[in-house]
Amino acid sequence: MQNKGFTLIELMVVTGIIVLLTALVLPNYRIGDRQLTLERAAHKLSQDLRRTQEMAMSSYFSLEKTGGEVPEGGYGMRFLRETEPKQYRLFGDGNADGLGPSSNDYDIETIDIEEGVIIKTLTTDTRGSVNNMWVTFIPPDPEIRFSPGGIAEAGWIKIILASENDLSKTKSVYVNKAGLIYVE
Repeated sequence: MQNKGFTLIELMVVTGIIVLLTALVLPNYRIGDRQLTLERAAHKLSQDLRRTQEMAMSSYFSLEKTGGEVPEGGYGMRFLRETEPKQYRLFGDGNADGLGPSSNDYDIETIDIEEGVIIKTLTTDTRGSVNNMWVTFIPPDPEIRFSPGGIAEAGWIKIILASENDLSKTKSVYVNKAGLIYVE
């Protein structure tokens, strides 16, 4: 007659296999999680840029944020890489200077970037890397203006997001003068 059950050796072999697989999978899980976080943050940024563009095209206004007026200069997003690397701001350009913020501009929303992700670089095709950037969508088409420093002649900008733990892991969000916004 044969006993039904497991021997101690069989249990130790199965436990060893489980421990080995866990040791192999767990580090890769953390790397994949960070990459997914970076990917999500880049797509959220491009979505927020598109939302800002749509606000300009639709002549959006908010009684609470803009006093019931459509901002004369449209809507924009402000990026301050050195002082605010973990957030960006959506504003209404009340004085049509394309720069924001000024006393006539409307601060609509501050958007925090996902935990563990920062703005690494802001780049244009004409000036290279800059520390601050404003992207303004002026209705009705909308016309796109990149600022500061008179870089309105720039054909595109690139916002590079990076993992805070590993700055070599990056995702880029592009905006061009034609209004195309995409993640690379």
